[in-house]
Order: sequence, then C-alpha cells, then structure tokens
Amino acid sequence: MSYPSGWDLVNVTGTYIGKNGVPCVGSVTFSSPQLVLRSGTIVPAADIVFDLVNGTFSGQIPATDDPNANPVGWVYTVTENVPGGRQGYQIVAPHTSPGIDLSTVVPVTMPMPPTFGFPYVTLAQLAAE
Repeated sequence: MSYPSGWDLVNVTGTYIGKNGVPCVGSVTFSSPQLVLRSGTIVPAADIVFDLVNGTFSGQIPATDDPNANPVGWVYTVTENVPGGRQGYQIVAPHTSPGIDLSTVVPVTMPMPPTFGFPYVTLAQLAAE
C-alpha cells in the first residue's frame, strides 16, 4: 500500500512461534477507518496486511495521530490470523513512537489506570505499575 507523501509512519513488528517451537504461518491485519487529509485528498479505509515469513513480520503503518490528517487520534483494529492468535484488539500508533512490537502489546479493557495508553499497555508498563 502506498501512503500520501509526507505521511507520518510507525514501524510495527511481530513474532509468532507455536508452542512446539515452530514458526507460525499466517498474517496480521491492521484495519483503519476512512481518513481525510487536510488537503482534501480522501484516503479510503483499507486493511494493511503483513504476511508472516518464518513466523515474523515487519513493516510500517500510518500514524494514528498524524497532524496532517483528519480525523486525528483514531485507532487500528489488529487481527492476528495465526494459530492461537488473539481475538481482535485495538492499538494507537503515535507518530512519536520508536516502533510497536506486538509481542509487547497487552490488550486491556476499560477502566484502566490513567497512566496507561489507550487502548493497550505494554509489558514494560505492567511491570512498572
């Protein structure tokens, strides 16, 4: 998928290894709502699909808080299409993020401590609480 010029992108990664130690086969899908850029160019809702290679994926997704997009502050729905994958969950992808490793993402439900980001926490955040 190509993104509009100048779009803020966030690196995403994930690793899926079965209980038997064998890398999983499948894909991870990031679904987004329709975005309208300030320039008036409409970017229709689209699924961004990453196929697993040897149980892993790496790629980029548009930031959910890109200041040049409207609306700002939306979320992705993540679907792990792998054996034993988690039920769909939502994440934000801030443009200031150094990257998101899905193996560190723990979906949470409301209410949650205000120090946690919406709508997920990382393992490091849980350890700090």
